[in-house]
Amino acid sequence: MLTALVAASSLVAGCGENATPWTAGGEDPSALCMPNLDGRIDFAELQSRIGQRGRYRRVLGPVDVDVDGTVDAQGRRVWDWRATPAGGTLEVEVAEPGWWRDEVPEATMALPLGDADAGWALASTDERGLWLHGVASAAGNPPGERTLLRYAAPIPALRFPFEVGDQWGADVQTTGTLDGLPWQGSDHWRVQVDGNGKVLLPGLSAGPALRVRTSVEVRSALGPSKVQHQTSLYFECLGELGRAVTAPTDVGTPADYGAAAEQRILEP
Repeated sequence: MLTALVAASSLVAGCGENATPWTAGGEDPSALCMPNLDGRIDFAELQSRIGQRGRYRRVLGPVDVDVDGTVDAQGRRVWDWRATPAGGTLEVEVAEPGWWRDEVPEATMALPLGDADAGWALASTDERGLWLHGVASAAGNPPGERTLLRYAAPIPALRFPFEVGDQWGADVQTTGTLDGLPWQGSDHWRVQVDGNGKVLLPGLSAGPALRVRTSVEVRSALGPSKVQHQTSLYFECLGELGRAVTAPTDVGTPADYGAAAEQRILEP
């Protein structure tokens, strides 16, 4: 299901200057996270943010997003997203298992797909990665009928640690119900960490950040395959600083971030 892509990397955090230590759950020193600026993101550098509330400016497209960035005089790549258009505010908070817990017991948390009624990506995490196990509607019996899609094997949305040059993928069977109707298909995931640089947002500057590109191809016997692309920018301890997501399109069509379907940036 393509909408799982927009939740796949919702490890949320606070924000601030590069050298600021970050804590989760108040002032617990054991939750301290200090960026070491080594160009690699380890599980420990995101662990304290999982389950914490984050606030993003969310712009629905078409919107032009520069995912390539520019190279400054020092030869460093810079993604300047300070001019991101005004949009709505999206509060992101990881939830505990819900109505689907007995059917997908391996998922220990749920990541929001978007607004409150958009549904959940069912996930778990450990020192090896962020794993997706399926997709569920917000309620077990919503007006539009429930959705519960299960993956035959966990999908690694992120693998820890990750740095430039890393890439991974997964091909998994998907079964269950979609809007109350039986569903059987397969998802083809490809993830690549292919950039390192500085991110500029309103009220925030952070680097070295990592660019993570994800593509998900959904194949179904009910219709032609579709693919969706996402580019996310990550920084140690802060998690995801921003993302851009394309609209689903025909397989083989280049990713068009000049008319992205959604852009998000972390807000102070």
